[in-house]
Amino acid sequence: MPLAQLPPATVKLIGSSQVITSVSSVVKELMENSIDSGAGHIEIKLDKHGLEKIEVKDDGCGVAKSDATLMCLSSYTSKISDFSDLDCLSSYGFRGEALSALCNVAEVSVTTKTTQDDTASCYSFDQNGQVKSSKISHIAKGTIITVTALFKNLPVRRQFMSNAKRAAEELKKVEKVVKSLAVVHPRLRVTLVHNKFLIWQKVSVANLRQSVMQILSLSIVKQLHHILENSPQVRVEMLVPSRDCDVSCMCFSNFSEASFLFINHRPIRHKEIEQVVYSRLSEYFGVYVPAKKYPISVLSLTLPSDCLDVNLEPNKTRVYLKNQEDILDFIKQCLHLYYGEGAKVVDEDKLAASKSSRKRKVESEPQEVVETKKIVLESKCQSRGSEEFESSSQTTAEGCVSQDSNNTSESTAILSQQ
Repeated sequence: MPLAQLPPATVKLIGSSQVITSVSSVVKELMENSIDSGAGHIEIKLDKHGLEKIEVKDDGCGVAKSDATLMCLSSYTSKISDFSDLDCLSSYGFRGEALSALCNVAEVSVTTKTTQDDTASCYSFDQNGQVKSSKISHIAKGTIITVTALFKNLPVRRQFMSNAKRAAEELKKVEKVVKSLAVVHPRLRVTLVHNKFLIWQKVSVANLRQSVMQILSLSIVKQLHHILENSPQVRVEMLVPSRDCDVSCMCFSNFSEASFLFINHRPIRHKEIEQVVYSRLSEYFGVYVPAKKYPISVLSLTLPSDCLDVNLEPNKTRVYLKNQEDILDFIKQCLHLYYGEGAKVVDEDKLAASKSSRKRKVESEPQEVVETKKIVLESKCQSRGSEEFESSSQTTAEGCVSQDSNNTSESTAILSQQ
């Protein structure tokens, strides 16, 4: 096939499908826009896992009527005017591509009102980001973006996302995105709803600890120590397990659930920084950390904008840092000031008692299940006659060990009734 230039519509669709890759990517882009608008309250509503409808409502500054016809066009943005502005970037977005890409793969409407407007306006956009209709609406100051028929022109992706298991997994990703963006903004109020059922809600609080308390249990947050240190290059705020905590109760089996990292309020994955924190926690707590578990940590870094390069990939979850080694050294110093040198002194008696207790629990529970099942089995079989009991007892007893804890509760209920 000879070389030929792709049609503009094809180029745009290919690019858009790389920016808008899933329901969670839509929610992330729209929620970041809301935060950039100065919103104090954001509501996210999904219907049928977001494939039918996604609605993000905020009380931010709104979009001026003079900008309404431009807001869904590619490369139109109010965040920067040229590349050098990235050195003083204070917003999440800057490319001017999210709404344009969204119009290419879904139906989009925007209802908005600024403080200067007498009435709100609702705009509907075509796949090129052009306004195809508008009407007067009635909302307070802010913006509502409604997305329907997501991936309407990408049938393979829509079918893939429609699978029940994958849809449930995607909803979990949406929840994680919402929590990650919300927790680093303590004053922000957020509501997440799916099919009219409340999934998660965050209230406005004063600080990071109180904010983290809304995504982690109170028993965990109570055992977190707050660290706040400043250097000429970076401000470090951390919540890490306190020296005298029971760290075995503060660990997760999935590293991504245990480690929260934010750089300039962006949820980030940064291997080197995460490794510094995890290594020091593992070194200090040592044998107290259960096998294949990761201690919880929350780390928020604030850097000058010109020390950060976020323009690496569309979802902006990876960054390059200027003077990275100096930043890593400062994080190590902060941890050293609190944990000191070496590891926590091991109390052999406590450690042995803890392991023994866990071992007894693991060993005894299956036996209790077996004994309970046998008693219930005998009670049932007495009413059926001895012959039926003899033929069924052996096979049922053998299956008792593999039954889950719900069956144990059922068995206990039967005994109490008898």
